[in-house]
Amino acid sequence: MLVLTKVKKIINDIIRNTEGIDVILVSEDGLPIYATLNDPEEIAAISAVVIHSANEACKSLFNNEIDYVTISSVSGKGLVVTGLSSSYIVLVYNSKEKLGLSLYLMKRLKKELSKYD
Repeated sequence: MLVLTKVKKIINDIIRNTEGIDVILVSEDGLPIYATLNDPEEIAAISAVVIHSANEACKSLFNNEIDYVTISSVSGKGLVVTGLSSSYIVLVYNSKEKLGLSLYLMKRLKKELSKYD
């Protein structure tokens, strides 16, 4: 439980002053471990499937693991999904202007959370 408390603090500290971006920490089987938004279950499940499938494609095509996946909708909303060793980080953004910031935050989160994964 102590580790989860540290993970929550890291996530909340990194996105503290950021509007329009939420974070979901997702287990390998698609269950939300922690989220900064309400009702993260559907996004968590879909994100796990997407990154797993993309990772398999990347291994097949490039003989390498995937770094991250982005999903952007026409409306500008989207996701950035990246993997840790036993979980996934999902950033949900509400406009395409937030994509660059989401990628930056994703790299920071991945660096900090990989210590606890």
